[in-house]
Amino acid sequence: MWNRAIKWWRGVKELASQLLHGHASPDEIAAGVALGAFIGIVPTFGLGGFIALGIASRLGWNRLAAFLGTFIMNPLTFPFFTALSGLLGAVLLPRRTQELLSRLEDLPNDLSLVRAFFQNEGWGRDLIGAMGLYMVGNLIVALTFAGISFILTKRIIIFHRRRKERRSEMEKAK
Repeated sequence: MWNRAIKWWRGVKELASQLLHGHASPDEIAAGVALGAFIGIVPTFGLGGFIALGIASRLGWNRLAAFLGTFIMNPLTFPFFTALSGLLGAVLLPRRTQELLSRLEDLPNDLSLVRAFFQNEGWGRDLIGAMGLYMVGNLIVALTFAGISFILTKRIIIFHRRRKERRSEMEKAK
């Protein structure tokens, strides 16, 4: 087990090294990470990495950074992003949230719940409304974390490359 973990960590370090030492500009790398973070947070049902690769290729942004950026959503962060998205949607649309919550008391406790979903005037409409609340919050969360990812990534890349230049200059001076 430890061998696999060590091998995985070495792979991650190699990918990070490729980003830091590659020829892509800090903007291209940061844009790729931001795109990946956005797509990773928005529900893409397992297709986020492929979508990020396609869009990054089309826009000329760093594909590796975009792919890695999608991993912002993982089993550890999923509950955080899901709860934050739902909460933000509820806060931004309080009237709709109150309407949905008032109808929760009417939900059946048996299999008629499944039947109700398929009826025209069933709770299926409310489920769609709840998903709408979630998506409003989710888009804002995704945009916010994409922006934060862009800023942090660009600063880290610039800092690392400047430090590398200084070391190189110091070695030449010796």
